[in-house]
Amino acid sequence: MVQKNMAISVRGLCKTFKIYSRPGDIMMEALTGKQRHTVFEALHGIDFKVERGHSVGIMGRNGAGKSTLLKIITGALSQSEGEVIVNGSVAAILELGTGFHPEYTGRDNVYMGGMCLGMSRRQIDHKFDEIVAFAELEDFIDQPFRTYSSGMQARLTFSVALAPDPDILIIDEALSVGDARFQQKCYAHMHKLRDMGKTFLLVSHDEGAIVSFCDQAIILDGGRVVFQGKPQEAGWTYQKLLFGTSAKDDEKGADVIPSAVNSSVEAAEAEYQGADRIDTDQPVEELTVSAEEKSASGSETGTEENKTDEQGVIDVQSLRYGTKRAVITDFGIRNQEGEKCTRLISGQPCSFFMTLRINEAIEGWSGGFAIKDRRGLIVFGITSLSQNMKVPTLTAGEEITCQSDCVMWLAEGTYFLTIGLAEGESGAKIDFIENAVVFNVVGPGGIFTTSYVNLAADFQIRMREKNSIANAITEEPDDENK
Repeated sequence: MVQKNMAISVRGLCKTFKIYSRPGDIMMEALTGKQRHTVFEALHGIDFKVERGHSVGIMGRNGAGKSTLLKIITGALSQSEGEVIVNGSVAAILELGTGFHPEYTGRDNVYMGGMCLGMSRRQIDHKFDEIVAFAELEDFIDQPFRTYSSGMQARLTFSVALAPDPDILIIDEALSVGDARFQQKCYAHMHKLRDMGKTFLLVSHDEGAIVSFCDQAIILDGGRVVFQGKPQEAGWTYQKLLFGTSAKDDEKGADVIPSAVNSSVEAAEAEYQGADRIDTDQPVEELTVSAEEKSASGSETGTEENKTDEQGVIDVQSLRYGTKRAVITDFGIRNQEGEKCTRLISGQPCSFFMTLRINEAIEGWSGGFAIKDRRGLIVFGITSLSQNMKVPTLTAGEEITCQSDCVMWLAEGTYFLTIGLAEGESGAKIDFIENAVVFNVVGPGGIFTTSYVNLAADFQIRMREKNSIANAITEEPDDENK
C-alpha cells in the first residue's frame, strides 16, 4: 500500500516487447506454437518513488526507455513485471498532440482532449476561454489542428493538460518545441503549481531545465536506472552517456575512466602515464574529491562556505573522465597580475587556462571552459568550436595550452569552472574535469540579490518640476499655431 505522502511508487518494473521479422511470423507462431520472435527488454528492474509536491526529472539518450516508462505510469502501456502505484489524478503530455485529431479544429480538440482527461462538457465550457487564452490561439482556435505549427500544437496540448487541475503532471519533452517566451510562461505556471503542492515528472534533454526545476533526477540507459539523486550531480553521468559509454559497457570495463582531481597535478599525470596498465576488465568506480583535497592542488577551496550551502546545494566535488588521448597537466584561473587565484574581483580582467600533453595524434578537437553556479546551471561557456576557430592537428608528445581572456563581470558569489578537451565531431570527451576550480567573485554590491551578472550599470531617477509639468499641460498654443 502506497504511503499517503507518496504520489508515484515504482518497484521492480520490467517491460519486454516481442520483435517479429515479418508480419506473417505472428500468425505462424500462433499456428505452430514455435517461437518466431526475439525479445527486447525495454525496461529492467526500475525502482523509484516520487513524493507529493516534488518534481523529478528523467534524462537519458534516445531509446533509453523514458517514454516507455511514462506510458506505463500513465496506464497507456502495461508492464511485464513489477508494480506501479499512482496516488492522485494524472495529466500527461507524452507526445505532441496526443489524443488530438488533425482534421478537427482546435475548438473540437479542446473538448475531446478535456473529456479524455475526465472533464465534463460543463467543466470544459467553464474553462474554455482560459485554455485558449493560455495557448494564445484565440485567432486560430477554429482552424484545423493539422494547420497549426508544432509550437502552436504544443501550446494547445499543454493548455488542455493543465485544465483538469491534476495532482500529477507528466511532461515528455513537449515544451522543447515552443518558442522561448511560451516556454518561460509554462515554467512560470509550473512553478506556481509546484508551490501549490502539485507533483511533476519531467522528461527533458535540457540539463538546465532539470537542474532549475526538479528536486531529484533519474538517468536511464539501456532500460536501467544508472543514476538517481540530486539534479546538480547528474550532469557528468549524462554527459558520459552522451559522449562516452553505456551502462552495459561500464559493467565490462569502459574505456572512459573517471579519476579524481588528485592532490597534485603530478599525481594525476602519473595516473595517466600508467593508464595502459589499468585493468579494464574491472568495474569502473566513481572517484570524487572533497574541497579539502582539491585545495592542495592550488585550488583554494577549503573554506566552509564552499563545502556546504545553506540553500541545500551540492557539496563541492570534482570528477575527471576521458579517453586519455590527451591529458590536462595544469589548469586554473589567473588574475590581471598573471597569478593563479580563486578569488576574483567583479569587473577586473582574468584568464582561464589549461595545459595538455598529447598522447595520440588528434585532428578534430575542441577545448573549452564553462562556469556553473551553485545550482549547476551554466552561466557562461566558451569553446574553440563556438568561436569557429581552425584548430591545428595535434601530434603525440607535444604540449599545448588553451586560454580564454575575459573580464569577470559575474556578480558576487561562488562559481565552479569546468574544463576539458573533446573530439570535434562526436563530442566524446578526451580529458574532462567537472568542477575543476571553485572560485569566488567579490566586488561592488548594490545589484539585485539573485543577479548572476554585473553589468556595471547605474540607476537614475529623473523628475520634472511640478510647475513645469503643470505648464506643459495648461500651456496655450502660440497664436500662429491656433
